[in-house]
Amino acid sequence: MWRDETTYTQYVRWLEWAERELFLLNPPSVAAWSLNKLYITELSIPGVRVPTTVRVQRSTSISASMLENGWSHAVLKPAIGADGDLVVLVDGPRAAQLDTDGLPHSWCDWMLQEFVPGVRSRGEVSLVFVGGELLHAVLKRPSTGEWRVNSQFDPQPVELTTVTIPPELISGILDAVPTGWLYLRVDVVIDNDEVTLLEIETGDPKLWFALAPPTAAALANAIDGEARQRLHAAR
Repeated sequence: MWRDETTYTQYVRWLEWAERELFLLNPPSVAAWSLNKLYITELSIPGVRVPTTVRVQRSTSISASMLENGWSHAVLKPAIGADGDLVVLVDGPRAAQLDTDGLPHSWCDWMLQEFVPGVRSRGEVSLVFVGGELLHAVLKRPSTGEWRVNSQFDPQPVELTTVTIPPELISGILDAVPTGWLYLRVDVVIDNDEVTLLEIETGDPKLWFALAPPTAAALANAIDGEARQRLHAAR
């Protein structure tokens, strides 16, 4: 998904049509919100760490951006993408090469983001919400020598985990999302008492129902309740 401009444009057009013609569990406007990952530059959540992120356009010097932020390494990725495609960790020499050679494509903006070491040492935790309630969490850990946890990088098996995050931090994260959603996934790194937000998925998130059947049942019940409510309102 979203690996090129054509598929992205087709999906956005479908969302625009769905906004007019369909009732979706997550409204199209909510699903579209997280498509461009630069939304993270607009987030300010009390108590939650949000990685510093630079918008990279054709005129942006990656080397200068890294120097300005004091980064020896940084994550470079397309603002619109999926499954870890083209996501790389760059150092000074690689940044200079990219400034000379250009980015792999220019159909969307890119983003340069501070590297969160906890992704490698602690792993990434995905929080699954239905109807505003945190129902389960999974831990995703990279393979040895890797830092990305996407399936194409052969991560360790995903497993259920228990997390303790203060309710006010959860509320702050959810308040940052456009209203009207029924389910979503929030990816974080938890390092001792610090919570770092990596991503919020509202469009087509993987929720790992096979590891947490009660969550699947809860979503089914929520769907049933939403359908009944809409049918009643339409009469």
